[in-house]
Amino acid sequence: MSPRRLQELHPDLTKATARLEQIHGRPTVPELADDLNLDGEQIIEGLVAGNGYTSSSLDSSQRCRGLRRHPR
Repeated sequence: MSPRRLQELHPDLTKATARLEQIHGRPTVPELADDLNLDGEQIIEGLVAGNGYTSSSLDSSQRCRGLRRHPR
């Protein structure tokens, strides 16, 4: 699966996960695959790729260590 397709799959996985959680609790890979008409490998690739697309503040790691940037 191309990187672009994996990136496009992430919102679909998020929606399907939320929808299936309402019915079954936390969905399994086979349930997601069935819901999205994909195979299990594609679901796993999409989930792994989705982890790389989360964003966080550039300052978050500094805050966790107790370091803060101070204006000069």
